[in-house]
Amino acid sequence: MNPKHIRVWLLVLVCAGAAAGACGGDDGGGNDDGGGSAARCGDNRVNGDEECDGTALGDGDCTSAGDFTGGELACAEDCTFDTSACIAADDCGNGVIDANEDCDGTELGGMTCSDVDSGGGALACADDCTFDTSGCQGDKTPSQLIQDARDAADGDGLSLPIAGALVTYVKPVLGNDVAGFFIQAEQAGPALFVAIDATTLDPVPAVGDTVSFTITGKTTQDGQPRATAIADLAVGASGADVAALVQDIGAASDLLAPVGGYDSELVAMDATIIADFGFAGSGAEAADIATEGLPAAGEIHPRFRLDPALRDSLDLASGCVVRIGPTPLWRFQDTAQPSIWAAGEVAITSCNAPRVVSATAPDATTVVVTFDRFIDPLTVDAGSFDFDPDLAVTDVAVDGREITVTTEAQSPQTAYTVTVSGVTDTRSSPIDETAASQSFTGFGDFEQQLFIWEVDTDQVTTDETAEFVELWNNTGAAINFANEGWYLFLMNGNGDVSYRVVQLGPGTLAADDVWVVGNTGSIITVDQEGFPINGIQNGQDGLLLVRCDACTGPGDFAASFDPGTGPTITSTTSGSTGTKVDAIVYGAQADDPELRAKLLNVTQVDDDSDSNSLQRTTVSGWDFGAPTPGVE
Repeated sequence: MNPKHIRVWLLVLVCAGAAAGACGGDDGGGNDDGGGSAARCGDNRVNGDEECDGTALGDGDCTSAGDFTGGELACAEDCTFDTSACIAADDCGNGVIDANEDCDGTELGGMTCSDVDSGGGALACADDCTFDTSGCQGDKTPSQLIQDARDAADGDGLSLPIAGALVTYVKPVLGNDVAGFFIQAEQAGPALFVAIDATTLDPVPAVGDTVSFTITGKTTQDGQPRATAIADLAVGASGADVAALVQDIGAASDLLAPVGGYDSELVAMDATIIADFGFAGSGAEAADIATEGLPAAGEIHPRFRLDPALRDSLDLASGCVVRIGPTPLWRFQDTAQPSIWAAGEVAITSCNAPRVVSATAPDATTVVVTFDRFIDPLTVDAGSFDFDPDLAVTDVAVDGREITVTTEAQSPQTAYTVTVSGVTDTRSSPIDETAASQSFTGFGDFEQQLFIWEVDTDQVTTDETAEFVELWNNTGAAINFANEGWYLFLMNGNGDVSYRVVQLGPGTLAADDVWVVGNTGSIITVDQEGFPINGIQNGQDGLLLVRCDACTGPGDFAASFDPGTGPTITSTTSGSTGTKVDAIVYGAQADDPELRAKLLNVTQVDDDSDSNSLQRTTVSGWDFGAPTPGVE
C-alpha cells in the first residue's frame, strides 16, 4: 500500500477513538473545552455539578428537592432546581388552598367533577393537595358505574360514584336479612343491592326514583355485592315505570352457574315447586323449583324463598305452579333464590289436590283432621267423614287446614280410621282419594307402657347442651334394661331413616319413674349418654321407641334401618325383630306424612319454641313448657 495512504488511515483510527476536538475540530458547542471535561449549562444534559439542565431533571422531583409534598419541579437558568411550583410540606393539609395547591383536605375551592373531569360524581382531594377524580363519573353510563361498584374491592372509605340509576325495589327486613333497596339502569343489568334501610335516608328513595350518590362502604354477603354506606344521596326524577327493566328468566338455562349474571336484577319467571319448603336462614323458608330452562330432571335447582308466615297464608306447597315476580333476584352463594316479600309478587296457577295428613283425638268426643291445603268450608258437612269402627258425627268446624269433628264417645285406646270425601280446597281442587284416610287412637288414659314423655330438641337462647329425651315408665313394673332390649331411634326426615340408635341402659327404671337420655357433659343431670352435645336434629325429624321381641344380643338394630310403615321392624343386619311402642315427629316446617307413616302415624308437633321443651299432655297431645328433665 502507498505510504501516504497508510498515514491517512492511521489518522482516521486515532481521531475516531479520541474526545471531540482532540484532532483539531470544534465540538459544536461554540466553546473549545480543550478536552470536554467541564459542565456546560444549557445543553439539556446534567453534567458535572449541575442539579439539572433545561428539561433534564435527572431523578429529581419536588419531594427529593426539599421539604415538599408534591408539585412541579423545574430547572433555573443556572442549572439549579427551581422549586417555586412545589408544595411546601407545612402547607398541604392545613385546610387552606395555598399557592400551587389544587385543593386542601375538604376544601375544593368550589370545584366539582364537571370542572376538572366530566359528568357527576364526588370530587376529592388527594394527600398531595391535588384533585382526586377517582370518584367522578367521567363519561361512564349509569350501568358502567354500577358495574364498577360491583367489581370494586370491599372496604370502607371508598368513593364510588353512582349517577342516573333507577330504584327498582325497596326491600323490608326478612329474618336476619337487612332492609335495603335495589338500583338498576338497563334491562340487561347490572344491578346492585344497597343494604341500608331506605326509611333512614333523606331523601327516602322510592321505586321509580332516579338517584345519584357516592358509595363509601361495600361488602360481599353470601356472594352478593352490597353497598353498605353511601353519601350525598340525591333524587332526581320520580315515578318512572320500572316494568321495562324486568327480565323473564323462566327459559334461562344459565341461572345456576353465573348467578352474578342476574344477581339483584329485576326478574320474573314461571316455575313449579318440586320440593317441600325448608329452613333458608332465620325467618325464611325455601323450596326447589323447576322452570322451562331448568326442568325437574336436573339435580340442582334455584330455590323459591319467602317468609314462612307469607308462605302459609298463600297456601304454597310442593306441586304448586306459580308465576314469581317481578322481584330482584336474591342469591345465597352460588344458588339463585327467586324471592318475594309481599303476597302480590306471586301468582298461583294451580296446586296439588288436598290430602289428609293426620287425625288425632284430643278428647273423647273430638277428632281433629288436618289437611295439607286450606279447605273450603262450603264443601264440608257431617257426611264428609266416615269412621271405622263407626262413630256418629254431630258437628264439624273448618279452620284453614284443620277440621274439628265432633263425634259420639270414642272407645278408649281403640284404633280408628277416618276417611274424608267430597271436600275441596279453596282453589276448588277435590281431595286426593289416594290420601284421604288417616288412623288415630281413641282418646283414653295412658296405656301401661314406656312413653316418650318430654323432648328438648333445641335451645336457641340458652345452651344446646340442655337437649334431652325423657322416657316415662307406665308399665306398672320396673324395667331392667339388661334383661329387656329397648332402643331409641333418632329419625331424619330427610330420607326417613335413623341417624342415631341408642340402646337404653344399662340400669333399671323403676315403675312410674323417668329416664333421661342426653349428654354427660351437659348442664343437666342425665341417666344415660345417648348423643353428643347439640346431637338432636331440628326440622321434620322424629324419635321412635322400640322394644326388642326376638333379639340375639345388644346392638341388634343397625343405624341405617328402614322401619317401614307397619307396627314392627326387622334389623337389617341380624334379623332381630321389634315392636314400635311410641313415637314423636316434630318440626316447624311443612308436615312430613312419609315420616309420620313410619312412626305410628303420630301428628307432627311444632317444636319452634326457643328455650322451651315439648311435654306430653295426652296420649296424642303435646305442649310447650320450661324444661323439667328428671321430673315426671
